[in-house]
Amino acid sequence: MSLKKFFSYLSPAVIVGIIIILSLVLKLSDKYENLSSENFFWFFMFSLILIGLLIFIAVLLRKRAFDLSLAKKDADAAKRKAQDADLAKSKFLANISHEIRTPMNSILGFAELLNEEAKTETAKNYISHIKNSGQTLLKLIDDILDMSKIEAGMFKFIYQPANIRELLKFVENEFSFAVQKKGIEFSINVDDDIPEYFLIDELRVRQVIINIVGNAVKFTSAGYVNVDVSKKSIDDNLKKMDICIEVSDSGIGIPEKEHARMFKSFTQNDGQDSIKFGGTGLGLSLTKKLAELMNGEILLDSIFGYGSTFSFILKDVAVVDKKKRAVYERNAGNIDFLKKAEILILEPVSSRREIFREYLYGYNLKIFEVLSCAEVFNFLEKRIPDIIIFDMELYQTEEIDIIEYINKNDLVKKIMLIVLLSSDDNISEHSLRSRGVSGFIKKPFVRDDLVAEIMKFVPYVEKSVHHKIKDGEKTEYDYIKKNDLLEMYNSPNFNYEDFCEFCDVKLMNKWIEIEKSFIISDIEDFSKELSDCGERFNAVFFSNLGQDLSRYVHDFDIEKINNLIDIFPVLLKKVKKFYNEE
Repeated sequence: MSLKKFFSYLSPAVIVGIIIILSLVLKLSDKYENLSSENFFWFFMFSLILIGLLIFIAVLLRKRAFDLSLAKKDADAAKRKAQDADLAKSKFLANISHEIRTPMNSILGFAELLNEEAKTETAKNYISHIKNSGQTLLKLIDDILDMSKIEAGMFKFIYQPANIRELLKFVENEFSFAVQKKGIEFSINVDDDIPEYFLIDELRVRQVIINIVGNAVKFTSAGYVNVDVSKKSIDDNLKKMDICIEVSDSGIGIPEKEHARMFKSFTQNDGQDSIKFGGTGLGLSLTKKLAELMNGEILLDSIFGYGSTFSFILKDVAVVDKKKRAVYERNAGNIDFLKKAEILILEPVSSRREIFREYLYGYNLKIFEVLSCAEVFNFLEKRIPDIIIFDMELYQTEEIDIIEYINKNDLVKKIMLIVLLSSDDNISEHSLRSRGVSGFIKKPFVRDDLVAEIMKFVPYVEKSVHHKIKDGEKTEYDYIKKNDLLEMYNSPNFNYEDFCEFCDVKLMNKWIEIEKSFIISDIEDFSKELSDCGERFNAVFFSNLGQDLSRYVHDFDIEKINNLIDIFPVLLKKVKKFYNEE
C-alpha cells in the first residue's frame, strides 16, 4: 500500500485523536518528572501502542467503507446497465413487433380480399393457410410483447362490464372448426347461478381462456374438451364472487414431475413432440402471469396418459347490473348500405390504403386519403369529412397533434375520430376518449370490424328482413340484365360520377326515409324519381322498377311494394359492382 493511499484512509478525526494522545503524553511527562527512565519508557510505549491501535482500527474501518463504496458503485453501474439492457430489449421488442405486424396486417387484409375473389376450392384452401399462418405469427408476436411488458411492470388492464356467457360463446366459435376436424367433443357449461355481467378485462380474460382451451384441443386427439364455469365463494352483499373456469380434457396428460416446469417461459413437457404439436412454450407462462396480475391463479391437475384439468380462478370479481352495460348488437354483415358519409383515411402506406378502399367499397361512402398529419390540415381547409381514421402508431410519431387541433377548432369539432390500436400502444381507450376520440379498432382488423365501428356514427340500412321471397315475387335478377348495363355504360351521355351522385344522394336518402316511415305518398314520389333516373341515365332497370312500384302503389299492394323496396339497394349495389369490374 502506498503512503499516499495509507494517509487517504486516515480521517481528520483520527489525526486529531493522535494529536490529543501525544499532547497527553507530553503533559504527563512534565507532571511526573521523577518517573524513572524505565517506567517512562513503558509509559511511552503504551502510548505508541494505543496510537497504533487507533490508527489500525481507523484504517481498517476506512478501507472497509471504501470497499463498500466501490462495491455499491459497481452494483449501481451493473443495475443501470441491466436496466438499460432491459429497456433496450423492450424497445426492440416493441419496434420489431410493429415492423412485423405492419406487413402481416396487410398480408391478412389482402388474403381476406383475395378469398372473396377465389373461384376454386384449391385457391380458397391456399388462402386459408395464409390467413391461419399469419394469425399464428401475430399471436406469437403479441405473446412475446405481453410477456415483455409484464416483466417491465408496464402491463395495464382495462376493467369494463362483460358478459361471461358471450365471452365463452366467442371461445366456442373460435375452436368449433378445430374440434370438428379432430372429431372430439367440445362443451361449455355455465352454472345457472352465475350472473351475466362481471367487471373484468374482457380481452385478457378471454386471452387466458383461449390459451388454456387451445392447449387442451391441441393435445387431445380423441375424447373430449370441457369448459365448466362455477362460483367458489360469494360475499354477503352478492356484489363480489370468486369464479372458477375449469378446462378439462382427455388428452396426453402431463407427468407430475413436469407440473411446475409447465409454467416457465419457453418450456415444454419433456415428452412432448414439438414437431407434432408445435408451440413455443410461452403460452402457459404468460397465462399464469396474466391470471396472477388479475388477482387470480391457475391450478393444474393432470395424470400422464389420462388428461389434464386447468382451473382458472378469478377472485373477488365485481358483479355488474346488466343495465349498466351498453351492448352494441350491430353486425356489419347485416347491412346493405351506410347513409352517404365522407371518410378521411390518414395512412402513409399505399398497401394499407388499398385495404381500406376495398373494405369500404360498396357501402355508399366517399373515401379520401392523405399521407401525413400536415396533409390532414390542408384537407380540412377545403372540406370537412364526417370521420377521420388514423393509426395510433403514426399519430405518436407525428409532431402535429390532430386530436388537439380538432377539439379546439369549432369548425371541425363535429368530426368523429376513429383510431387503430394495437396491443403494444401505451395509451388507454379511456384516456383517448377523454381527449375527444370517438371510436377504436383493434389491429389486426377485418372488414366487419371496420364497418361495425363506422356504423356507430353513420346511419345504416339493414339487409331486407321483411319477408322471404315467395313464388311470383320479383328479385333484382328480374330487372338487371347485362345487355342493359352495357347499353347504359356505353351511352355517350352517361357519366358514372353523376349517376352515383344522383343515386346515392337523391334516391338513397329518399329510400332511407321510406324504410323509416313507409308513407305511401313518399313511395309514389320515389317511384317517379326511379323512372326519372332511368330516363336520364338510360337505366332501363330503374325505369322498370319505378313503373312496377307505381303500379303496386296504385293497387295498394303492400306486400309487393315491400318486395320492390327491398330490391332497390341490392340492385344499385350490383350495378356499381358490375361497372367497377368491367
